[in-house]
Amino acid sequence: MAQADVELREGNFDLANAKFQECLHLAWGTDNEAESFCLEGLANVKAWQAIGPQHMWAVVYVGHAHKSQDKLALHKALLFLGDVFSAHKDEETALSLYTVALEAFTHMDVHCSRARCMLCLGDLAIKQGNTSAAIAHWKAARPLFEQSSQAKDVAQIDSRLANIEEAHQEALVKLTNLQPPVQVLQQLSISREEMSKAEKRKM
Repeated sequence: MAQADVELREGNFDLANAKFQECLHLAWGTDNEAESFCLEGLANVKAWQAIGPQHMWAVVYVGHAHKSQDKLALHKALLFLGDVFSAHKDEETALSLYTVALEAFTHMDVHCSRARCMLCLGDLAIKQGNTSAAIAHWKAARPLFEQSSQAKDVAQIDSRLANIEEAHQEALVKLTNLQPPVQVLQQLSISREEMSKAEKRKM
């Protein structure tokens, strides 16, 4: 099992997939903990860097966790299922799944999984044009990833926040350098002339 996880982390996807499925076949019906471990690895679609056939494992993981009444595994499965719906552009369903999972992980005080949900919610907020919500989610997730020693995830959040700040600064520069249209300048000039004439008449 551990070797399959190592292969997945190192990006050896074909080998990782083969080892996870071999382990799952051997454990099926005899070792619930091993089954859950293998299904979690197979269902974590973001770790595989592609959806493809991996999405079916998220569904299998949901069924297995529900049957075994494993609350932690069930909400991890819902998180992974949220990734599947997000990848398929069903943002409303993804949002619901991430929110349900986040509430459960918060109640169970599972830092890393809470942070994952917040990271995903921030990414959804960006897609929907809600930058302030995205920043809030990412800033809340960052210390949780730090507490869980997830350096790569901390770096991802720092990169996202830096990109937003850079885009904000670029927008400010463009606004500063923005020249008013010629027609507006002409209208302002005409208005000033009319005001000047009106003042002279009063005198």
